[in-house]
Amino acid sequence: MAKAINWPEAFREAILAETPEQLCVAFRLGTLYSEGAYWQDEDLVDIRCNHLKVRRGQIVGSMSIIAIGQLTHDVLKYQKPSLQTIEAIKAFFNIYYQTAVTDETLLSVAYYRNAPLDEAYMERTPDTSGRQL
Repeated sequence: MAKAINWPEAFREAILAETPEQLCVAFRLGTLYSEGAYWQDEDLVDIRCNHLKVRRGQIVGSMSIIAIGQLTHDVLKYQKPSLQTIEAIKAFFNIYYQTAVTDETLLSVAYYRNAPLDEAYMERTPDTSGRQL
């Protein structure tokens, strides 16, 4: 299984709209990802929504660590459109990770670029409705 950047299903449309030329950023709580060098420059990764592959991506540069309160527009502009403010990042972690964060909470930061969309690569949830396709 390839390394992955996993997003909640709510971000699927944003991921599909991203272009291969666009630089993207992923934040993970704490320093484990960065200190363990989980993603390294040029690593190929699966970009997933709820653990289903949506597309491939490639890590750009080394990971870094930053406190939420130190995030700047120069970093946030690469985030999903709905996550481009510090308050939105805090709300994201509160909702999806069910943990309270503060301006001092440390994040591991990884930049990546998406590969072109490949319908054959995408995983979809099986239709369990019983309908004939």
